[in-house]
Amino acid sequence: EDLDKSFFKEWLEKLQQESWQLELIISGFALYGIYNSKDLLIDFANYSENVSNRLLGPLNTLFEVGWKIFFINLLVHVILRSLWIGAIGLRYVSADIDYKQLNYSEYFTKYLKRKVGDYDDFIERLEKVCSVLFSYTFLLFLLFMSTLCFIIGYVIPLVVLEWVGIEAFQDQDPPLWFIFWILLYTVLGIIVFIDFITLGCIKRIKDNTVSKIYMPLYRFFSTITFSFLYRPLLYNFIDDKYTRRLFFFSIPYIFIIAFGHKMFSDNVIPHIPQDKYILENGTTINSSRYDDLYKERFSYISDSELKQNKDQS
Repeated sequence: EDLDKSFFKEWLEKLQQESWQLELIISGFALYGIYNSKDLLIDFANYSENVSNRLLGPLNTLFEVGWKIFFINLLVHVILRSLWIGAIGLRYVSADIDYKQLNYSEYFTKYLKRKVGDYDDFIERLEKVCSVLFSYTFLLFLLFMSTLCFIIGYVIPLVVLEWVGIEAFQDQDPPLWFIFWILLYTVLGIIVFIDFITLGCIKRIKDNTVSKIYMPLYRFFSTITFSFLYRPLLYNFIDDKYTRRLFFFSIPYIFIIAFGHKMFSDNVIPHIPQDKYILENGTTINSSRYDDLYKERFSYISDSELKQNKDQS
């Protein structure tokens, strides 16, 4: 068994050195498929708006944000991996950086050696970024999926009651048990989130009593969010200093991808101003020029204006 495990590790070491070829092939095909799936996402979004289902909305959000995550990250991955290949090709011709050949001043030479360093170090940094970015893309998507699953958890009691044919809200006001569920679910979720964002501050407590109390809560939210599916990938990310920084960057990055488009708007009328203002700016025309509003505005139009409208029409 130890021999088989050792052989498997050697095979993995060799495979990870040649993984860049698989990364480029997969990224290329994935980008092509993702780009051409945009129309399907639009159709599904239109369908989810017309169908009354609590789960279609979060599912549509998952598809839209997931599409952005994969498209942006894989596009950056292909560009950086291509740069990496080009850097290796240049190394075959020019080898390392010859600072003496550049003939710069001693001051700039020391600065460049400190900031730029060896050319092989540059290739190694590119290799690390490309290798991590490929797996980071899937981790981002899975983290966002867990976030949506946690949000869906708020309405799980309502969905279960509907399945068994029980009306959850008899009145317009939510019942007390639902309010209690919302508060309890939120408080417990915040506790797990604090442990998650601090990389396991509760798990580090050496008191086994705390661990035994926290374990059922941890397993419950692990099941709700499906985080057990990618837990090896997550823990392998946060146990290294280099990838740990990407993990902390993932939360604002997901937020920007999910809600960043709402910071920009092409709506020229974000509010409804006075009629005089929008008439002066040419955004609309006088309501008397619309056939369906002509009779309604008839009493408010002067004789001279009415005659002018008829002449223009």
